[in-house]
Amino acid sequence: KFKVSLQVYLGEMKPDEIKVEAYYGNVDNRNEITRSFSETMKMVSAAGDGNYMYECEVECPISGRFGITARVTPAGNDWQNSVPGFLAWPK
Repeated sequence: KFKVSLQVYLGEMKPDEIKVEAYYGNVDNRNEITRSFSETMKMVSAAGDGNYMYECEVECPISGRFGITARVTPAGNDWQNSVPGFLAWPK
């Protein structure tokens, strides 16, 4: 297990309007995640100017090469069935 932290810039949005997840798993020879897991991250502090710190603990359930990234989606489930494409990956 290890702790993952992430700073997210939300601008004028509020933390309760989004869901932040650590997205991780085994990677192939192109470093693409082939078997994925996700863990919801919790907002732990406001860093100011629309920036927020998120954290969670990640456990690697199997051995091998691992990759990790984060994904940010709108909070709630209403958007999932009506508007595709509301997903942000780190750049």
